[in-house]
Amino acid sequence: MNWTRDWDYNFVLIVFKGIHLFPGLSERLPKLNQVLAVHGLIVMFVYGWSLYWFLWNLSAWISFQSFGEIAIIFIYTVAVNLLESIVVIGILLLIGLVLPGKWFRNQFDFAAALIVIFVLSWFVYFVWYGMQARYLLYLPLFLLLMGGVWFLGIRVSNVKHLVRNFVDRTSIFSYIALLMGSISVLIVLFRILV
Repeated sequence: MNWTRDWDYNFVLIVFKGIHLFPGLSERLPKLNQVLAVHGLIVMFVYGWSLYWFLWNLSAWISFQSFGEIAIIFIYTVAVNLLESIVVIGILLLIGLVLPGKWFRNQFDFAAALIVIFVLSWFVYFVWYGMQARYLLYLPLFLLLMGGVWFLGIRVSNVKHLVRNFVDRTSIFSYIALLMGSISVLIVLFRILV
């Protein structure tokens, strides 16, 4: 046996088959394609919201900032958005580890998509209307609506199928965001270190 070949094989097992230091962890996590699809949905919300505000401010920035300064603002925005989307998907994966598999992990794409759609929609609504305390009262309404769609998805398979198809189609955003975000993080780190 060649030591490097065994090490490469074990490394591939650890990275792609689940961490063997924690037995049973890979069985408790959802499939990678489901995680990437839900991450794509998160990216659609987070990057869309940031891009909206970036373009909103762009007309003012053009008059007093150079193209390079505007590009750096965009790069920092993309880097922060990548970190935000990773935190949100990390929270959803943590929920999947804690809750029973029947509730969340076995239908991760459907359940996490509903959480993302309704909770991030509420955040957009809350921020759009000036983060006033009276709009906090609408959170239970959003959660009740989410519960209703969840219950409907369990009872009517077409609803679950519709949500899953939509989430699967957003997975391309995950790949684009991971590429753009990684490049942006490298540029930000280079600017900090140099």
